[in-house]
Amino acid sequence: MDPRYRVLPRPRSFNLSTSLWAGEGKAHDKCNNIQPGADPVEIFPFVKFEEQRIINFNDYLDDFPDVYFLDLVQRICIITEVKECLNERRQIIRRKMTNAPHSEWKRFREWALVLMSCQISAKEQGLEDGWKWGNVVHDLSTVAQFTRRDKMMASVDLFEICELINWMSTVNSHLYPFLRSQLPLRTHISKQKIVDATHTAYKVGICQNRLWNLTVGGGEREEVDLPILMMMVEERFAQFLKHRGQENHESCNAEVCRFGSIDSTRVKQLHKCPAKDCGKPLLFPPSEFEKPYKRFIWWTDDIENTKNAAYVVKEESQRQYMAISHVWSDGTGGGVQGKNLVNRCLWTYFKGVAQTLGCTAIWWDTICIPSERIARQKAIGKMHENFKQAAHTIIHDQYLVQLPWTEDGNPCLALLLSPWFTRAWTSLELMMTGKEKVSVIFRHPNDPTQYVIKNLKNDILAHHPAFFSRGHWVASSLLTQLREQQFHCIGDIFKLLKTKSTSWPRDLMVVAAIMTGHDPKVETPGFIAHTTREIILSLVEIEESFLYHGHATMTQKGGFSWCPFSLLDGAVLTNTDRPERVYVDEDGAVCGDWAYRALSIEDAKKVQPYSFHISVDWQIRVALERWKKCQLLQNTHNINMQALLVVHLDVGTCKICGTDYIILEASYIGTVYANLEWGDSYSASIRLGKLSSDPDQSAEQLVDKYYDTKGPRIIGRPWQKHLHSIKQARRQNSGTAGRVLSQGL
Repeated sequence: MDPRYRVLPRPRSFNLSTSLWAGEGKAHDKCNNIQPGADPVEIFPFVKFEEQRIINFNDYLDDFPDVYFLDLVQRICIITEVKECLNERRQIIRRKMTNAPHSEWKRFREWALVLMSCQISAKEQGLEDGWKWGNVVHDLSTVAQFTRRDKMMASVDLFEICELINWMSTVNSHLYPFLRSQLPLRTHISKQKIVDATHTAYKVGICQNRLWNLTVGGGEREEVDLPILMMMVEERFAQFLKHRGQENHESCNAEVCRFGSIDSTRVKQLHKCPAKDCGKPLLFPPSEFEKPYKRFIWWTDDIENTKNAAYVVKEESQRQYMAISHVWSDGTGGGVQGKNLVNRCLWTYFKGVAQTLGCTAIWWDTICIPSERIARQKAIGKMHENFKQAAHTIIHDQYLVQLPWTEDGNPCLALLLSPWFTRAWTSLELMMTGKEKVSVIFRHPNDPTQYVIKNLKNDILAHHPAFFSRGHWVASSLLTQLREQQFHCIGDIFKLLKTKSTSWPRDLMVVAAIMTGHDPKVETPGFIAHTTREIILSLVEIEESFLYHGHATMTQKGGFSWCPFSLLDGAVLTNTDRPERVYVDEDGAVCGDWAYRALSIEDAKKVQPYSFHISVDWQIRVALERWKKCQLLQNTHNINMQALLVVHLDVGTCKICGTDYIILEASYIGTVYANLEWGDSYSASIRLGKLSSDPDQSAEQLVDKYYDTKGPRIIGRPWQKHLHSIKQARRQNSGTAGRVLSQGL
């Protein structure tokens, strides 16, 4: 038997006073745990007990029905033989880990700190064997994930234990990205903590919609992160996190914020002067703006606007200006006092910010976007380029401006909860700005009349999970995820836009187009449908669940006759790791491998339409009257009662990556509820949206014809290894540059 593997006998019962050390390391000049060439003990997946090899961890648990979670954690710590490390460098690192999660099980926390400090030091010294200790943390994560027996103890909070394990796992993946684990903290342990977190948020006055949006489009652990974030809220800081007073947001729920879609163009413009009266507003004449679109800025040394014209940005001067990322709802938009008028104190305020950042000019949409319709549409479609080319982008949000700066991570949490974070346009602006160039305005910690400017990357975000608080790291990860978001599927787009708002609904599709590398032709009829087609074709493959939408389709026959009019009407889970993907060809037909089920006359009576419009409901009911022509489709991982209702038309071939696959041609009818037994269902390669003729044979006859036809079938995703080259070819053919926004910034 390999000596690295140990017998894991029946663990002893958990005891807080049991030592977890294998002794005290004597060496001061080297690590007592991580030695070159020495491997740590491996516990799982191989466990030996009474000469019987147990491969599955759950089999091991079955042998010990009265063994609990803490018993196993304690045993793993002991059997790995971690020593107290006296190495000076390791001790310095350990003393810096004051923000590691706390626990009443102090021996386990000390054990975790020693193991992590040894790993960090080994990484810094370039020791290649440090990563192997990540397997120990993986073993603990396995126990936390699969052990469902939790003997509650008054002295130990299981949530805290699991957070320590998650903290170790996060440090491991930060040091060695290939060790990244996506196993979340178990919901049954965190359930009450999540309830408590939402209650804390409500009492503080935090909008429930903004809070829960952090989970919809948020991190790997989704709602499990809420308790960690709310643990950051201290009593002295809670008053600053309140959203406009609790009386305003108390009617918001997890799904809807009552302020999410207000017309911010009607908000009175903000005054920065104490008297709220600084004389006649400054006029920024728009005459130059009506010309073909160029990038305009305004000089900061021209407060009286004596030059009387905007300055056209040229290549040699474009790095001189500051772009303002803001929300109109707090009064930094055009307001109601008239076009191109700005309060003198507000201009002076932004002038001071720009000069502090070393900029001599300002780009601000309030005074840099033309009012003429066509020119304005073109300017909005290219607005993101102003942030890409700016020397600095400054985030201004009154919610943040009134928040005193602290070094404890609360400003990072406040940024997530701010109105600025809820807007689609500001999300795009963040994505387009270089990582080093984004700064945020906060209130001075000691002088309420002054402000401080903090760099997002250097001052606000946590840099290492071992040395910053768990909540600070989670909040930083959510912000980093937003600015580095890549769009490989519809779920990636939904993850961002489903939690964001705009003053005008159409703007969401404008942002979606820009994010995915397309020119939003907002002035053309059918802009939304056109953009939906462009995005889907550029993705090449989409989630199969997108087809279960219940809306009227973009076309009645042929390409995209399975697709809703708007991309945002589709039905996609934001968990983009699900394997059910289908291929979209250049004509807008969709191909994939589906499980199918024939219908009987009794089945047809049980099937119910899933629809958001009476026309969809009617179309499904008419099709079911010809039930012999219909079949139901599902993917093999479908766990609900929904299915696709289709009419088979013929048998044909579908060319994907040079291979002609035999397929069943079918017409998409809609989504239905089908509470039917599927039994031993079979799968077939099916294409939706190619043919449009009426079938002259029954579905059963066409399926028989399909099986009688020789040739390859679509199994899995045969296009996957060619996905990148297909995307590149389509972008070239469409004239779209395409991009991943986080690259090159």
